[in-house]
Amino acid sequence: MENKILIEALGKHPALSETNSLYWDDHNHILSVAQGLIVPDNLPGHDKVFRACGCDDHRLKSSSVIEQQLAGRKHRWREMQKLQVDFFKAFAEKVTEYEKDILTLLKLPDINAIRESVSNDTVDESGSFEFTTSMQNGLDRIFDQWKKDLVGNLDVSDGKIITPKSIVLAGGFTKADAEMSIVEWFILNAFTIGFNRAKKMALAVAPEHMLEYLQTIIMALDNDYFRAMLQTAVQRISAPLTIAKRKELAVLLKQMAKDGLYPMQVGRFIHKAIGEGHLWHWNRLARSETVIASNRAFDYWGQESGVKYEQWSTASNACEVCQVFSNEVWNFGEGPSPVYDTHPHCLCIRVPYYQYTGTVQNKWERTDPETGQPLGSPYDVPYSIEELASNLGLLR
Repeated sequence: MENKILIEALGKHPALSETNSLYWDDHNHILSVAQGLIVPDNLPGHDKVFRACGCDDHRLKSSSVIEQQLAGRKHRWREMQKLQVDFFKAFAEKVTEYEKDILTLLKLPDINAIRESVSNDTVDESGSFEFTTSMQNGLDRIFDQWKKDLVGNLDVSDGKIITPKSIVLAGGFTKADAEMSIVEWFILNAFTIGFNRAKKMALAVAPEHMLEYLQTIIMALDNDYFRAMLQTAVQRISAPLTIAKRKELAVLLKQMAKDGLYPMQVGRFIHKAIGEGHLWHWNRLARSETVIASNRAFDYWGQESGVKYEQWSTASNACEVCQVFSNEVWNFGEGPSPVYDTHPHCLCIRVPYYQYTGTVQNKWERTDPETGQPLGSPYDVPYSIEELASNLGLLR
């Protein structure tokens, strides 16, 4: 029902026009690479699309149609396909588990009743909701356990990462070698996949005199690429469970109790805000973080093996952002990186080369045309139409 309303709204909205697979909003942002991939608030039917609890006062954003399209594509590497699916399933199991715990703690309808209410778009207008201090303390305990299940004992507060004692096997890591959290297990395996794939691609193009040496290079966990990548992954994945987010939730729940919302309305809000209705967010993390990890492994391989150049290889049906980079070559470490320089759910890869005689692009960086200052990742500063058009002019 939500998708139907959203698609109809996209088709009718005068500020939006379809260009291949992307939509533009009235601020000239590409919806697929804007932070969160969120459609504009002023879309017709917005109150229906994003209604969480069934009233008009508490609205939540959801994933855009274009994100759903991007999320439906499969990675070209079969082992990465499986890893991304399994990673999302692991996230989803925890989301359902802890949504149930939260609904029980807050004395709200059970998850099956919430699912039925959301599916039928009906609200049981009976009962009253109260939010007590003991409930708030209980929420803290639930969120603490949820976070521990996801990231374990990894501590990024002081910039340090506790690396588990694990050994490398042909297919990645084995849980039997260490007590790994969900994030450790999947990120470590994504890093391993990226390393093995980079090595395979390198062996296919390396000069004959380098082959014996390249075969001797093995992956080690104690490297800057891995540590930096794991640290940022933990921070992003933990973001919905931070103390600040808990306080925001507590404030909303107190207001809902004060406003006299029905338990079903509050339950629908929980479902949409942090429960199964928010699974699109965890799918984005599972797919994007694995790609980021595999690319950090590419960087590590390149450093260890002396890669000189890198070429961008687009995924099938690539978006306009990635099409700009298609088949272009940079000096190693100077080109754009999938996800960080494109968008969540990006499935493009970089190919290593030790020799290249064609055109090599200048170092890729986003700068403000007026100030010359770096713009950073499109996660923070979305591409504009003008910037996307000028990107072609930047390439030689």
